[in-house]
Amino acid sequence: MFSHIDLQSQTYVPKIISQWLATTVMTLTLKNHPYFS
Repeated sequence: MFSHIDLQSQTYVPKIISQWLATTVMTLTLKNHPYFS
């Protein structure tokens, strides 16, 4: 699945993971925060 970006995985994958983590954290924070629910 990721064979075509293996050469870029050193920089490409960490960017996706960091973006996903930031999005997930923000989503959970907003969902659990009383002011934004």
